[in-house]
Amino acid sequence: MLRILLALVLIVAVITAEEGAVEGAVDGAMNEAQAANTDAKGEVVTGTKQAEGDALVAGIKGYYGVVQPALSNLKGEANPLSQALGGSK
Repeated sequence: MLRILLALVLIVAVITAEEGAVEGAVDGAMNEAQAANTDAKGEVVTGTKQAEGDALVAGIKGYYGVVQPALSNLKGEANPLSQALGGSK
């Protein structure tokens, strides 16, 4: 009877140890997944900020490279469109 009881205790101990090992492995995997997710979110934020910065630079270059010169040309005295819009005559 004592042998059966000891065998049962040993079986329970082994099962408990295996469950603990599985839980530890799952917890470790979850922690790694969360860390990877956090890293990925940081990369997305960085990429978004870079894209926003690039768009801003492109917009500024477009304004000063195309729009501003066109507006300056419209303000010219010899420009008939400028005169029609009430510019210098």
